[in-house]
Amino acid sequence: MADKSVRQTAYEILDPILKDGLLYRQACQNEAAAVESLSESDRRFLRHLTKGVLEQKPALDAILSKLLKKPPGLVTILSMGLYELYFMRTENYAAVNEYVRLAASNRLGGLKGVVNSVLRKADAERESLLSGLSLSEKAGISTYLWKKLKSWYPENYQTIASHLIDPKRPLTVRRMISKASEKDFLDSLSHDDVTAKKRSDVRNAFDLYNVGELTALQAFQKGWLYVQDASSILACDHVADLIRNAVPDAGFAVLDLCAAPGGKTIGLADEALYRAEYSLYKEGAHSLHIGRDALTDQQILKLMSGRYRFTACDLSGEKTALIRENAERLGFPFIEVLQSDAAVDVPAFHGAYDLVIADVPCSGIGIIGEKPDIQLHLSDAYLNDLAALQQKILMQAVRYVRPGGTLAYSTCTLNPSENADQVRWLTDTFPEFEAVRDRTCLPGIDDMRGFYMARLQKKG
Repeated sequence: MADKSVRQTAYEILDPILKDGLLYRQACQNEAAAVESLSESDRRFLRHLTKGVLEQKPALDAILSKLLKKPPGLVTILSMGLYELYFMRTENYAAVNEYVRLAASNRLGGLKGVVNSVLRKADAERESLLSGLSLSEKAGISTYLWKKLKSWYPENYQTIASHLIDPKRPLTVRRMISKASEKDFLDSLSHDDVTAKKRSDVRNAFDLYNVGELTALQAFQKGWLYVQDASSILACDHVADLIRNAVPDAGFAVLDLCAAPGGKTIGLADEALYRAEYSLYKEGAHSLHIGRDALTDQQILKLMSGRYRFTACDLSGEKTALIRENAERLGFPFIEVLQSDAAVDVPAFHGAYDLVIADVPCSGIGIIGEKPDIQLHLSDAYLNDLAALQQKILMQAVRYVRPGGTLAYSTCTLNPSENADQVRWLTDTFPEFEAVRDRTCLPGIDDMRGFYMARLQKKG
């Protein structure tokens, strides 16, 4: 059987998303074999086209509604064709011809004329159709989310909305401070012709430019960097002082309840290993020529034993496998990974942890620039169901915090009902917890994705 074309693969990814609400990640997994058969340039084209259609769906829907009362079978093909015409560099005639052929190859041959006429009309009336878009449509924001943002942030909702989807954002990474000095890290990136700009708002975070293939970088292969948005790195910083100030050899214990892919656990484990290494060097190990690159897994395990304990949990085997993969690649063998439902009580965890991280499932509104299909699932009922799930998780999380310990709550959404309202509910329901501080990161105001983080301390 011949390999699928790049547009056919894009169609088979997008069609179940637009028609049936399938998640983008799952749709891509379903077509993994076809994607793998494509060249690297075709894979880039595929990502641009599929994510672009989802990012610009409000605008594409508005334009198509003026051109045609869309037959259901043509929604995906017309959206793809329109996106290529308006937002990619494909020659106009070529784009039209490609989607006429795509219609024919997907049993829509009887509608080839419709595809041809609609796309040609869209090309001819491009200026007037684009100028007629509303502010929300130009920003790629659905009417539902636009109204929500206006009610949540009446003073700056337009700024937030216009920066929620920002495909031009640089790649942000965290330098693994236990693995490489800043000089070695930057020298390695420079050797690979990558430009790195150190961020001033987040510790050990760098924006990378001209990256190319990430896995080909020496810094990636050596485990010196972890891809993580600045807001997520900031959430680690929000509680990293607990790691740095932990009593030596007291066995500081960290539990991450919804850990996949493992970024926050890894970020804090990096702080812990760096501090333990400092103690090792201070004790004179440098004279034995034990350096960061020379420590074996067994030596790291011995070094961390009695000092720090990290447990990372998530619901599925797929997610826990991802945590293990990242921990192993980056060289953190002391992270224990368990499959566990955060909404179900685990008696063995009761009162056992100095720091419990609850980065809970949420609506993801702050990261629709990374996951543009999120908007397709938003509704009041969906948001309410998520808030209820978050409270179930928090009811378990509070049990696991030792007296005097800390609960770190976070989401990647901008919905106050999932954020500050949940913290108020928690402190009202469990008065032994006090909110120490919180922060909402707002796209366009803060130079990062949308995020919420709160730090609560348990009396003791």
